Amino acid sequence: MTKTTFFAYDPNGVRHTRSTARVYTHTVFARHSYDRELAQAMDNKGWLRTDRSNFHYYTQMASGTYTGTWANGETYTRDVSPKDMTNAQSKIGTMTEDEYVAQCRAERIAVVENRKEDGYYNRYVNLGWCGRRQLADGVISSHRQYGYVDFIVVEASK
Repeated sequence: MTKTTFFAYDPNGVRHTRSTARVYTHTVFARHSYDRELAQAMDNKGWLRTDRSNFHYYTQMASGTYTGTWANGETYTRDVSPKDMTNAQSKIGTMTEDEYVAQCRAERIAVVENRKEDGYYNRYVNLGWCGRRQLADGVISSHRQYGYVDFIVVEASK
């Protein structure tokens, strides 16, 4: 089949293209939400369980012996390789559990702030090409939950 190249420009003037044998009339653009990602990075309640669990895991690994639980509830113990032991020690160092949790939170926030500095939240991403406007509206509905903002539907050109 003969392929056609469709294109559309996002609000920043960046050209997006798609070559296909299908026919597209619209495409959907959106930006990632700085506010949402920062709130997620700062969410102690959401991350607390994971960070504490990771700390306990690294503590065991750093000690040289790991005790885990099988799916049937039985526990097992295994020796840790020197490489894994060193890796775990580098993760926790001499930190307390609370210090480790605070560090993890600070690292998540730093990732979001670095993205902001790099212009990540100003760039538009193409969420999909559609054969009609109704489908484009469906793309918007299905992506709202992921924290995208400033949805824009643009007519595609050949």
